[in-house]
Amino acid sequence: MTSLALVTVCYNSNGPLFNLAKRVNLQTIKPSIWILVDNSPISHPVLKPDTSFPTAILSGNEGDGFGKGCNAGLEYLQERHFSGWIWLLNPDTSLNSYNHIKNLLGKLNTLNTETLLGTAIEDEYLQLEPSAGWICQGLGYRQSQINQKDLSHETCRSFEVDWVSGCNLLFHPSSFYKPLRFDPYFPLYFEDIDFCLRAKSQGGKCIWINSLKIEHQKSTGSKCPSLRRERLKTISQIRFLCRYQPWWVAFAHTVRIIFLALVRLPVQFDANLGVLCGAFQTLRGNRINSATRR
Repeated sequence: MTSLALVTVCYNSNGPLFNLAKRVNLQTIKPSIWILVDNSPISHPVLKPDTSFPTAILSGNEGDGFGKGCNAGLEYLQERHFSGWIWLLNPDTSLNSYNHIKNLLGKLNTLNTETLLGTAIEDEYLQLEPSAGWICQGLGYRQSQINQKDLSHETCRSFEVDWVSGCNLLFHPSSFYKPLRFDPYFPLYFEDIDFCLRAKSQGGKCIWINSLKIEHQKSTGSKCPSLRRERLKTISQIRFLCRYQPWWVAFAHTVRIIFLALVRLPVQFDANLGVLCGAFQTLRGNRINSATRR
């Protein structure tokens, strides 16, 4: 039987984490180990859930992002020579079937081990969340995503895509000649898309299926002030554009980001101030890097 390790990055996540633990505990097949990475060890330390299988808590640094947390879990497993599949799973997700892991392992056994797998993610209203898609060149670089119109309720579908969501991502690390890690260049968001694109550059595939679904209570797994969240998100978005898009696309989107933040500032002050701070920080960093290269 294929072995499976779970890695969950936590930031003030005890409430949803305990709900997820109950669901995992009820699975007919349990994971080999569950790694909980605590990114709020000072403000809200992770409390160890009661599980019938091994669980380890890794203490991260206060405020470390998703990517750094995942990397800590991946390093922990590599040091212990874990050779199975790793499932990156957010604390605010839920498994709705007792056989979810059993069915998931059955699917993994049919795939090439150089595959990154994502499954359908539904919100609390059972609506499909954007959790996979393709990256195009141009202003609509991220508009091509799997949505409900692409699916048939009568048949199971699978798609080969450019990226799958990091909140529900499975891969087999030892199958890649260069260790897959998240790039700290992206502090929050877009790190999963970059991760998938780099895996594909090594010959990997990204597959998304709708035959297995999980539920996601979006943004409840890590309580974070809106100013900080939007600042980090903006930094990641502009950096992603600079790395993967032509200069004029990055420029146009950056201007749009700043303009909309200025317009919305009186209505949602903290969030849009975070956007402006993130844009300024990124552009200032780019200027410094350019001057250094010259």
